[in-house]
Amino acid sequence: MVATPPVDLPVAQACIDAVEAAAKLLESLGHTVFEFDLGIDDVDRFVSAFGAIWNTGMAGVPLVDPHAVEPHNLAMHEEALQTTSIDYVESVMLTQTLTRELAAPFGRDIDVMLTPTMAVEPPRCGTVWEGADAEPLMAVLNCYPMAAFTTPWNVTGLSAISLPLHQAPSGLPVGVQIIAGPWRDDTLLQLGTQLEAAQPWIDRRPAVS
Repeated sequence: MVATPPVDLPVAQACIDAVEAAAKLLESLGHTVFEFDLGIDDVDRFVSAFGAIWNTGMAGVPLVDPHAVEPHNLAMHEEALQTTSIDYVESVMLTQTLTRELAAPFGRDIDVMLTPTMAVEPPRCGTVWEGADAEPLMAVLNCYPMAAFTTPWNVTGLSAISLPLHQAPSGLPVGVQIIAGPWRDDTLLQLGTQLEAAQPWIDRRPAVS
């Protein structure tokens, strides 16, 4: 089992606490937990390449009425149209290379990896739109702390599961993410079942004011 430090962005204390508590729970269940560095230094390029691939798909969607599209989607569509075929191919090649590097330690050095699910507590409704009136793409940037820990595994296709093991002082659930190697969904389901049995969350409720 592996507990990994957060990526290079601010991480809410509740999310750090969630990982530390989950690591202790895993140890109490007989698993070996230690810190591990995947050694991927160029995370920003990885995220940028993923964004180029993901966003370019929008360029092929015809817009019958651009004024009927939300501003951030329109801005992303226009940005996608500026992506050259070379940019796209280079992004695909980069993600393929980094995927191999990310997947290599699983089954060799580690069985699974433990991270926060998000870098923030569940945000208040509507906060994702802050600043979007002046800059439509802010809506996408505001989502980054919610996706930073899950995006790499969406790109690699590695198995991952999120469990609401922790509860913040606010009463809101805080998730931890567990990642396993290629085609090891069985490992995650078995581990998730063990953790839920040891620390069930079905009856947990936040306070209602």
